Amino acid sequence: MGTLETVFLDRDGTINVQAQEDDYIVSPERLVLLPGAGKAIRRLNQHGVRVLVVTNQRGIARGLMTVADLDRVHARLAQLLAAQQARVDGIYFCPHSANQCSCRKPLPGLVEQAIRDYPDIRPDTSALIGDTNTDIALGHRLGCTTVRIGAPTGQIAADHTVPSLLSAVGWLMGQPTASRRTDVDVRLTTLCPLEPTASGAVPRPPNAWAGSRAGQAHR
Repeated sequence: MGTLETVFLDRDGTINVQAQEDDYIVSPERLVLLPGAGKAIRRLNQHGVRVLVVTNQRGIARGLMTVADLDRVHARLAQLLAAQQARVDGIYFCPHSANQCSCRKPLPGLVEQAIRDYPDIRPDTSALIGDTNTDIALGHRLGCTTVRIGAPTGQIAADHTVPSLLSAVGWLMGQPTASRRTDVDVRLTTLCPLEPTASGAVPRPPNAWAGSRAGQAHR
């Protein structure tokens, strides 16, 4: 069994402070890192683990923000992480409402695009960390180790539950490998088609991030 190579991270409630219910992080100044998040991601970076963010951003479909707004939020995220000598290697987002696409978590479109960008991603060397049932369900679909941040629930069980991203990374780094599921195929469905407003990736700040991608986009 292999060494941990890729970690998928949810964004809101995992890396940064969650917005209030029915609200969204629509501007850079509203993005605040959770305590220890930068340190956790830096530890993954130091161990050569690929870090990919997968996030639902329905505020775009609701007209509360634009893709350009989200790009600015993610540029701010990159800046805050860089200040702690940390980075993410890619950010994949779904801008759609429910039942409108194949990329909204827990559907696999965002992960499928990541696999297109990084063909060496394998379930048995990957993990997913998030704070909701949606995140854990996506991890189960991928067939990788799942870690829930926050209180455990009886709906969808994760492999482990911890209070913070830093604790999650500490637990993962202490494991010999991600757990393996052999009953799934991570390369299943067609990717969600792009909307006209989500046609490209943002330029990458040096040593910071690989840019946001909606469903599918060029590199």
